[in-house]
Amino acid sequence: MQQYEKNLSVNSKYIIYLISAFMLITGIIPYFISLVYVLPVADDFCYANDIAKFGGHNLIGIINMIKSFYLYWEGAYYVVITGGGIDPMRRMGFYGINISLLIIMILSFLIIGITIYRSCKLNYEIKEIRFLLSLCILWGCFNGRVMRELIFWYVGACNYTIPLLTGIIGIVCLVKAMKNYDNKLQRIIYCLLSVLAGFLSSGGSLQVAGYVCWIYLLFLGWSIYKKKNYKITLVAFGITCFGAFINAGAPGNYARQSISYEKISVVKAAYYTFVAVANEIQYVFSQTYIPWLMLMIIIVAIIFLKPVKEKLYHPVIVGIVVIISWLISTFPVCYGYADSALAERGYEILDIYIVIGIFFLVNSLANWLKLKGVMLSKEVILTMGFFSAINIGYLQNTVPISELPGIQCWQQIMSGELKRYHDEWIDVYNAIENSEGTIAEIPVSKWAYETDVVIMRPGMSENFEKWVNGGIAIYYGKEKVRVIVQDDIENDE
Repeated sequence: MQQYEKNLSVNSKYIIYLISAFMLITGIIPYFISLVYVLPVADDFCYANDIAKFGGHNLIGIINMIKSFYLYWEGAYYVVITGGGIDPMRRMGFYGINISLLIIMILSFLIIGITIYRSCKLNYEIKEIRFLLSLCILWGCFNGRVMRELIFWYVGACNYTIPLLTGIIGIVCLVKAMKNYDNKLQRIIYCLLSVLAGFLSSGGSLQVAGYVCWIYLLFLGWSIYKKKNYKITLVAFGITCFGAFINAGAPGNYARQSISYEKISVVKAAYYTFVAVANEIQYVFSQTYIPWLMLMIIIVAIIFLKPVKEKLYHPVIVGIVVIISWLISTFPVCYGYADSALAERGYEILDIYIVIGIFFLVNSLANWLKLKGVMLSKEVILTMGFFSAINIGYLQNTVPISELPGIQCWQQIMSGELKRYHDEWIDVYNAIENSEGTIAEIPVSKWAYETDVVIMRPGMSENFEKWVNGGIAIYYGKEKVRVIVQDDIENDE
């Protein structure tokens, strides 16, 4: 086995490059292309309206908006800073949404990918293997479900994606601060960056805040166990956790819950949390191709992983830590919504946690097996992979490959469906803007109104009173707007 750990043949490298290219083409590149057709939807208009109402794109406007949201809607202060402060719609027009989301997608690819790559250095000496595993995790994150609300919706990205990326940056900075213990200046800089990133991240969705706080707590526990750097980790965790308490304790959270959702006990919320996580794990392993991905990671880990002696890296401990991370992140959502059913964005972010968690669990298990001297031959590994593939193969019957998120993107791009959908709704927005009078009633084809595409739907309704219609009306300076669904509107093409 040692020759596989130290060197790769030219043919092996070619295989890795081919697999990597396949993953990029089928699961990541189509997201970049689909972002061209994203539309401003739902809360995108409302945030643009609110920042204008509270004073515009300046510190006073942002503070006023945070204060209003905190008292009457939610405590996610970082979301207000990114959603209202950046406000791509009013600054750059509709294309500002596309540009902003493209930047967020690029940052997601780089930050998650580089973080996984660097964490793989613990167990993998070969850079091609680290690169392959990083792409595996990225592919899994983007292909459990279509990332409709985390990648194709600006306000959704502000709530979840940006805070998560900020939290990951904070975790990386915390590691840097702990490693640079002998360099006082670098340690202070990285510690401050970690504190700032952690605090900001806690101002996003509580589903992200809980997850990031848990990771910070793990570093605190590790530093106490090792009896070093605990002051740095204590400060970082304390301020990050303080930010989460500020977020969770906002009067607006409770005002919103009293209006929209039932209030439940902590015990019932904990039960809903277990149900939600269990159901999503079942979904991931029965309705996605992530099991195939995990199989490949297992085989790669058994062949190439370099074992590391560390008691806290035991698979039982890692497994407990991973499961708790899923539960902690999901609990605030189940408690707030008083239900075990999450919004689509809740499942999307949970899938990311599941994929990353299983990856570290697989690595720790392979590490433990190698330390125990359980050595598997190449033939045994191939046989195990063959029978596992047969067992997993039922997915091809229950879930067609065409249902893969990346493949769905490609199909709608190549068929022109995304372009047509985008163009028809842009025509609706233009018609509202150019309409005379204060009431706009705009025709839209039944196809555009009802069809299901990978990007977010605008959310407009035939009902004047729907809140989405109200936000769009304010944005365009109208009293009321609505769409009129018609069967006889044909695409010009």
